[in-house]
Amino acid sequence: LGLRARDPEMRRKFFLLYHESLGKNLFARLQYIFQNQDWEAMSDVFWLKQGLDLLLAILIEKKPITLAPNSARLVPLLPSHNPGAHHQLPAMPEGPEEVASMFDDIVMKHAQFLNAARRLQVADVVIPLRELAHTDANVAYHLWVLVFPIVWTTLLKEEQVALAKPMISLLSKDYHKKQQGHRPNVVQALLEG
Repeated sequence: LGLRARDPEMRRKFFLLYHESLGKNLFARLQYIFQNQDWEAMSDVFWLKQGLDLLLAILIEKKPITLAPNSARLVPLLPSHNPGAHHQLPAMPEGPEEVASMFDDIVMKHAQFLNAARRLQVADVVIPLRELAHTDANVAYHLWVLVFPIVWTTLLKEEQVALAKPMISLLSKDYHKKQQGHRPNVVQALLEG
């Protein structure tokens, strides 16, 4: 139950012990989540956040973040989701000196942003996400639904087959009835994932 501790530092210490005792590949982690661990003691809460944490913990946190090829696209300056809304445009500079100064300022801020983004590592994003998932079951639910299909497709076919029966067995556990009225719940997340 140390994994449910409200104090992040205490929870981290318990999780480190937990993390170190398990295999460091996705199949071993999923096998532990679906087959080996008895979640009944945590059946009154959204325990899948601990499972998600086990998966995210094996990411190589010192790696730099690389953006997807389509991620450099710029969003529109004006929101288009409300076509009837009137948008206030920023004041336009008057003379060429103001235009040059405004342009230099924009380029400098963009260069600073790119330099900061270049130094980002996986840990800079994943560690806060893991902590947020512990504090909010909805975040954990949505992360599971996003991450699980990605993880599943990286498994070998034999590994997927080996996990199918334990997943079905896990879904049929009576202790999930404690969560049936809650949203999100573990069964809902496992099925949607």
